[in-house]
Amino acid sequence: MNTIILDFEHFSMKQLTCKTVMQQMFEVVKIKTGYYPMESRRIFAINAPKLSFQLMFTMVKPFVPECVLGTIKVFGGNKAEWNAALLEEIDADQLLAFYGGTMTDPDGDPKCPSKFNMGGEVPQTYYQKNSAPVPKDNMETVNIIAAGAGGRKKLKLNVTIARSVLRWEFMTEGGDIRFRVYIKKSKGNVVDVIPLDRVDSHLAMEEDQFTCDEPGKYVFEFDNTFSYLRIKKLHYYIYFDPPL
Repeated sequence: MNTIILDFEHFSMKQLTCKTVMQQMFEVVKIKTGYYPMESRRIFAINAPKLSFQLMFTMVKPFVPECVLGTIKVFGGNKAEWNAALLEEIDADQLLAFYGGTMTDPDGDPKCPSKFNMGGEVPQTYYQKNSAPVPKDNMETVNIIAAGAGGRKKLKLNVTIARSVLRWEFMTEGGDIRFRVYIKKSKGNVVDVIPLDRVDSHLAMEEDQFTCDEPGKYVFEFDNTFSYLRIKKLHYYIYFDPPL
């Protein structure tokens, strides 16, 4: 069994509650609780900002089993408090000097970079927003207004041969978009191919494909109704290839 230390120092309210961080947090929780629920003896969250961490933890908590919740200890910025708790669980020679133990690198570095990758702030050169996708020449373009009934755009493609491969690529300008693909059945019933979800298509070109088990009318839905002010410009290319 292992002991995990999550250090939230320098995390702001904006960072902890942004969509990307929340998605990654839910993914980590899903993997850990689904496959390794008893792997950790103790999980320490230290330097946790009171309001933002409480908000995030409240959202994640319902998805965490009781057996895992019992291993979690949360501490704010009081170093003496969490340092004492860490040393109750971890021998001093196994705890970084940076966190109050005695372990250092041979050169005396208290963070022991030769043994641990402490991470840090991501350089702005890696920010996806600094390298936004560029629409391709073969793409169609349409503006999707904010909110209201007009905040949805539906594109229909009639697939006539089973096992055809449905392909799409799209990007947006002005922010992310909600995206869904479904097939229209008889009597107005629909079956999701890709469930509705928000896609960061303003940061990277969204590209995917799906093999159609049956012919039919497939509908691509782009939904901007969650945005009250921002119009999104959608660039897209959708087609299908018949089976070989």
